[in-house]
Amino acid sequence: DGYGGDDVPFYERLFAGGIRSVRGYEDNQLGDLRRIRDGDVATRDSNDDPYGGRFRTTLSGELFFPMPFAADNDAVRMSTFVDAGNVFHDVSDFETSEVRASAGVAVTWFSPVGPLSFSVAEPFNNQPGDELQRFQFLLGASF
Repeated sequence: DGYGGDDVPFYERLFAGGIRSVRGYEDNQLGDLRRIRDGDVATRDSNDDPYGGRFRTTLSGELFFPMPFAADNDAVRMSTFVDAGNVFHDVSDFETSEVRASAGVAVTWFSPVGPLSFSVAEPFNNQPGDELQRFQFLLGASF
């Protein structure tokens, strides 16, 4: 909660989805789809984006291995991964059936301009309304 019990501003809410959390889903499109204000329950904000939440849970398992055709090159590596997570209004709203998950492969190249990461993911428990993005890339650090 914000100071004095006020609602937290939009930039302080938690979101998930994208190459930095749950690959295979659009950036920041996972999240608590409820907004409670003055007795109304809204599923999206005025821009049709998830409203965000106060509790985020993510889990990622990744197995790295050298590229098969470039085994002696330390600048390129591949991985297989499984990601899972979602954002909820509060800790008490957590439900395992609402956790989204994906699996796929990724390639990271430590280029002279910074690391480039590419991933191809297949979401395997997406729900209607989830915005998917099976191919994603990232330029820069992923921490």
